[in-house]
Amino acid sequence: MAIAATGYNTTTPVIPPATTTPAAANANSTNKTATDGGSSSSSTGSGDQVSISSQAQQAQAQAQSQSTPTTPPSNRGVLVFDAQGATVGGKRVALMDIIDSTDGTYTDTERQAAVRQINQRETAGFRWAEPTSQDPTALKQYYATYLNYLTKLSPEEQNSSRYKGQIDTAHQLIKSADQQIAMNSIQQVSLASYNDSSGMGLFGPLMSGISARISQQLAGLPNTNLTSAARFYQQITSQPRSADQVLASPDPTPADSNSADGGSDGTPGNVSGTKVNVQA
Repeated sequence: MAIAATGYNTTTPVIPPATTTPAAANANSTNKTATDGGSSSSSTGSGDQVSISSQAQQAQAQAQSQSTPTTPPSNRGVLVFDAQGATVGGKRVALMDIIDSTDGTYTDTERQAAVRQINQRETAGFRWAEPTSQDPTALKQYYATYLNYLTKLSPEEQNSSRYKGQIDTAHQLIKSADQQIAMNSIQQVSLASYNDSSGMGLFGPLMSGISARISQQLAGLPNTNLTSAARFYQQITSQPRSADQVLASPDPTPADSNSADGGSDGTPGNVSGTKVNVQA
């Protein structure tokens, strides 16, 4: 199975994009190429696109079809997906460890299910709250929602290849938003002091500053006004499920996160995410 994974710029704090297919091991790395028979792949964008040449794709697909079992090893234990991620034989395992595994411990079906579990869990946890504007106060609340999601993950998930270091990243993002909010507030107070038409004198800018400060503090709290899509995915990921049951449930789509409304049958509306793809 050939893999093309969209990574993220590791020099600038960002939230990892959504993943929709099993990524290669270390899929969050930047600027990689793969060659096969002298044909090299190309890296697109600014070092955040990983691709594999068609020859390499065919060779990898053939090798994987020969080595990947259709059933898990009999002594491995039962794989169960839940709100925290997954367990194997009752032992907690990170979803990314399942996705990145290529040694036959997990079947392709189980790896695909792990991808969908991440998509659904992230949609329920924070992606639904992504703002449609670049307003720093709205972004701060989004980052706070992301941080809240991260702190609730199991230690295995927090230390996985997808989330390791992301708690620090979330704090940096919140700090950056705070700096932008402070700059905007100074500009607004300055303008208010020169263009005061309320008759309140210096008291007007002071009240504007207090109001802005309160809004900034409230933005530091996670957004709890769940969309219907978030509630839907929160409900289904909270149930213990097999790989087949996970794959039988809907996968969030790229256009999904900006809509608060779902279908009349209880299925989600729009839930967001940039994608990571696998090419067969």
